[in-house]
Formats: sequence, structure tokens, C-alpha cells
Amino acid sequence: MVRRSHTRDNDTTLERRSDASRSATDQLHGDEGEPVQLNEEGDGDIRVDGNFYPAHKEASHISNARQGLNVRSGPGIDFPIIRSLPLGAPVNLLKREGRWGLIDERGDGAADGFVHLAFLNERASADFSSFALGATAEVRGFWAQRNPRLAKLYDRAGSALVDPRLLQASALGTSEFESQNQNYRIEMYGPGGGFRSSGSTANHGAQPGTGLGAAMDFVVIDRRTMHMLTNHPGREHQHQGTVGENAPIYQNYFNEVVRAGSRLFQHFDGMARFGGYFANGENAMDTMHIDLRGLVAPMGGGDLLHGFTNEQMRRWNIPNNHPYR
Repeated sequence: MVRRSHTRDNDTTLERRSDASRSATDQLHGDEGEPVQLNEEGDGDIRVDGNFYPAHKEASHISNARQGLNVRSGPGIDFPIIRSLPLGAPVNLLKREGRWGLIDERGDGAADGFVHLAFLNERASADFSSFALGATAEVRGFWAQRNPRLAKLYDRAGSALVDPRLLQASALGTSEFESQNQNYRIEMYGPGGGFRSSGSTANHGAQPGTGLGAAMDFVVIDRRTMHMLTNHPGREHQHQGTVGENAPIYQNYFNEVVRAGSRLFQHFDGMARFGGYFANGENAMDTMHIDLRGLVAPMGGGDLLHGFTNEQMRRWNIPNNHPYR
């Protein structure tokens, strides 16, 4: 009997045994620290908690994370990172655990670790421009957990009320932003942060041709204080810090949403608008706001490639500027 280990980035992550009968038992850590038993039996099949999977089937999903998809030893960000998968890497999804999935990346039926499901697309649905992407259960479930103020994103039947491209891109952008900024959590602002049928509806109301809202309003929560970061100069929006101090944080989040949307949809960077770049009026420095009306209504102030204007930097005492790269 020969014992060998699979090593990723100098981190031994999974040990397996093999012999002529091809019978082995391996372990990965699951929820609450309980091990997931992986038993290889018979003609190359793999058993995960009693379920068998073919060892050499065609990849079922592909990675859509431009900067690499972290593979972890368990289903959560507290588990160690094993390695990173490149954009477009094919994997087989063996098992779902909440918002995480146990994957086989080599097509040999062996479990290689866990990834966040928001960064996987079904291979059969690799046409990322599909308008139905935003109605997937994963995206809908993602925002259901981040919508305590009850912004209107979906109707009771589960159909999107907001442009699905923005729902999808912002979900992916949120995951990427939080992986880089672990002190912050993104949530929906509300109740008017999604679709609106009254009030200010130019961006949030039904758009010509689709009948869907084109905008979403977000808040950044400081996990250390559990306070919302101020994201608008209006008196009712004053929370932690000033709108100018927090503007670069919201700007970085916008950039991540644009990066995510650009790898999913054509011309997304031309459509996306950031409320922090609006020039004047009551919505100037509305850093909570992102919409997809850029092809019909320019922002008038800052822009994607240059970021905040010098006038905005002076007026709102913005400490630094992070244009999109």
C-alpha cells in the first residue's frame, strides 16, 4: 500500500491511500469541524457522505473569478486557503454546503476543497450575458441574507425586479470586496434601495424595454462597530465617519462590482454609474448608489477611469482617489 499526499502551494491538504483494490478513506473538514468522509471504491467512483460520483465526468462548472478563486479546506472563510484557481478553470461540483461547494478540480472524482458558489457558473450556462442569471437561486439567496432593510429586489415568485446583470455583478463584487476587506460587510440599503414604484424612480423605477429597476443602493457595515459608514451628505444618512472620509471605501466597492460585471457582460463598464461621481444636486456624493444607466445618462462629475474630480476631492475632503484599473 502506497501513501501519497496532494499538495497545493506548499500546503498538504488531503491525504489518500491507494492499492490494487483502489479502496481508500480521506477526510476534509466540513461544517462545525465535522470531517467529511471521502471513500474511493470500485471502478474509480467517489463517495461523499454516502453519495457516489463518477470519477472522470466532464466538468460541470467553471470559475468566474478574474483574480483567482480561493479553494479552502472547509466551507467558510475561516478555513485555510489551499490554492487559487484561475479564471475559467473547469471543476466538478460534488456537494453543496450552504453557499459553499465541495469541488473536484482534476476530473478524477477526488475532492480538492471548497469554493464559494458565487464564483462558479454552470458550464451549460457559460453564456454570461444571459439575462436570466440574476434570477438564479444562488444570487437570490445571497441577497436575501444581506437585505435586512427589505429593499425590493425580487417579487414573491422569485423573479427579479432589478436588472439581473446588476444583481449578479454586485453579488460577485461583494464577495471579492469582502475577501480583501474583512472588517467590512456589504448590505442592501432600504427599503428604497432596490426597485421603486414611487418617489425618485428615474434610476430605481421601471426602465423602458425591461420594466425593471436599473439601480441598487448599498451600505458598508464596519464589523468592528456594527455601524453603517456614512454614504450621503444628507442629515439622515450621517452614521460613522463623513461622506468624504468613506468615499474611497465605497469607490473601491464600485470598482469590484464593475470588475465582476465586466467579466460577465459586454459593455458593463460603460453602463455602470457610481453615485459618488454625480456632479451636483441633492444626489451629489450619493456613494451608496450604483446603476446601469451610463449609456443614456452620464454621471456629470467624476468617471470610472479618473475617479473623483479635484473639485470633489476638495469640497468633501476625500483623502484619496482610487480610479478603476
